Amino acid sequence: MLIADPLLPAAVHLTGDGAPDVLRPAVHASGGRLVDCHTSQVQYRPASDLVVRYRCRIERNGSTTDDTVLAGTTTNGIPTGTLPVEAVSPSGEHLRVGVWRWPFDPVLSALETMVTPHLAVQHLAGLVGGRPSLEVVAYRPTERAVVRATGDGRSIYLKVVAPAAVDGLVTRHQTLAAAGLPVPRVEAAGTGWIAMGALEGTTLRDRLKAGRSEHPPAHAYRELIDTMSTVDLGGLPPVRSRLDDAPHHAAILAAVEPSLRTRLDDLIGRLRASAPAPTLATAHGDLHESQLVVDDERIIGLLDIDDAGPGDPLDDAGTLLAHLRFRALTADDPSIDAVADGIRSSMCRRFAPADLDHRVAGVLIGLATGPFRLQHEAWRRTTDAVVELAERHLEAAT
Repeated sequence: MLIADPLLPAAVHLTGDGAPDVLRPAVHASGGRLVDCHTSQVQYRPASDLVVRYRCRIERNGSTTDDTVLAGTTTNGIPTGTLPVEAVSPSGEHLRVGVWRWPFDPVLSALETMVTPHLAVQHLAGLVGGRPSLEVVAYRPTERAVVRATGDGRSIYLKVVAPAAVDGLVTRHQTLAAAGLPVPRVEAAGTGWIAMGALEGTTLRDRLKAGRSEHPPAHAYRELIDTMSTVDLGGLPPVRSRLDDAPHHAAILAAVEPSLRTRLDDLIGRLRASAPAPTLATAHGDLHESQLVVDDERIIGLLDIDDAGPGDPLDDAGTLLAHLRFRALTADDPSIDAVADGIRSSMCRRFAPADLDHRVAGVLIGLATGPFRLQHEAWRRTTDAVVELAERHLEAAT
């Protein structure tokens, strides 16, 4: 894996064999010695920014520990609040990256507090009892993190975001809840974090992974999108369309797997040429099976509404179907395809079938970046298969 981006000259060093040389000075400055490191996740936006997460072994005071170290570079300089590492390349190019160690995220200022029990407890009094047990559920560097806090038999979820995002996130939860949507209740909020009540039930993703056939009927998903589209979130930023995201994701894939460039260029050209006219309403922005808490008959929870706002409900329908198709392909599970078939049939009562297939194709291009970002061993083969799936859906649409 090697990213060569002329606008991010440090990228080739962060993703290549030179990564230890980048991290070593930062580790040394913190009083340690880098024993070894391995890439565990890549977050890349071509011609914009790159964050790489590494699993490291670091020796300090005669003992060796496992640490997570991250390094980032952007076209506007290094992320504010990180330790700068500078070098001059053999060609004379000036390189500068920012390095930080988990959990000292330069944007998520509350992260250290919310993953450290003796620091978190002062904010969680009255929400969970005693000193809470903390489990990191998700972390996207510089963007957001989710932490489960459990104490005295009760759990809550802490969402850690940039401090400026808290008010909008609280507004989304309160407005959607008032409209009858099953979003988690906000129980407390502070600088850079909100606490939400845990929802009973399991996600649709977990049920599908477990091979369970009990889940809500297909029309429940369409009705959820219908209900959300009627809520007024006009004061919040618009939801970025999946079609606008597709060229960005295609650029990532072409950068890391140049053999796909011609096919991706063709896909993007055809997507643009045949895009359906957008419908403006309220959309979730990232609706998929992991965001839906269900029981045997109903959708009882809607998660991760961070980006909900004015958008196109077709994006939500296409995103849900694309994730199901992606999961059926990567898990080699035709039963998930059967679930997707049923949901698609119901969605066709609101959306034109060709428009659905068109949007699914666009979302699949984004999902094709996942195996690379997570550094799966066979990511090239999986990526090719997902791109082929996108091609089939676009062919069906056109």
